Amino acid sequence: MSQKLCENAAILNIEGRSGDMNPVVIWDNENVVLIDTGLPLQFDLFKRELAELGLAPDQVTHILFTHHDIDHIGCAKEFLGESPKIETIAHEKEAPYINGQKVPLKLAALEADVENLSMEKRGFCEMLKQGFANRQIEITKVVQDGDILPVCGGIQVVLTSGHTIGHVSYYLIESKILVGGDAVNATNGVLYGPNPMHTYDIKNAIESLQKLLLLDIETIIAYHGGRIEGNIGERIKMLIETEKRIL
Repeated sequence: MSQKLCENAAILNIEGRSGDMNPVVIWDNENVVLIDTGLPLQFDLFKRELAELGLAPDQVTHILFTHHDIDHIGCAKEFLGESPKIETIAHEKEAPYINGQKVPLKLAALEADVENLSMEKRGFCEMLKQGFANRQIEITKVVQDGDILPVCGGIQVVLTSGHTIGHVSYYLIESKILVGGDAVNATNGVLYGPNPMHTYDIKNAIESLQKLLLLDIETIIAYHGGRIEGNIGERIKMLIETEKRIL
């Protein structure tokens, strides 16, 4: 069930096999902005969640990607099928993975070690390869760290690289909400760093979280784990210190 964050923003609750995902939708009188699009075959879930908010896929004007993993780009094609004029936005280093110019990082790592993979992991590798091949879309606008998108009260691009090369978070300026993608995780209301097993450069991922301390954040949305509120600055400081000790 969708969860309102403020008057013009909500979390869409998209169920997955290994846990729920938390894409975010923001809107104003002219725009409907979706941040991340779940896994392939989840479009009906998105339609249901949007309908709860009185919205529909053909009203979406912008799709913002935090990064290129399959569980973040999965339903973009279906949204474009409903509204071909959607502006698709990603960091300049992520765009080549989304449009098919480069092999996605996790897939490339599996293919490089395919001879040593178990049959199960080989099957997963092939499934991932087919999934990415069928999900490629063009990115109509590339962004860089610090860019501000002039929609829905302003959305600031924050480069939180490490999980992938060009992973970004999006700061909703009016509501002081940070949509953190996979730069952070949350479990039972506790904020954690990115999962090391699925992170390209864990050291860089933790270092990049320092940028969040420069923002006036009241709420963080972790794609895996959901909404975190209260003492955000202190939580981030504690997270960074803890992760650095582990590294």
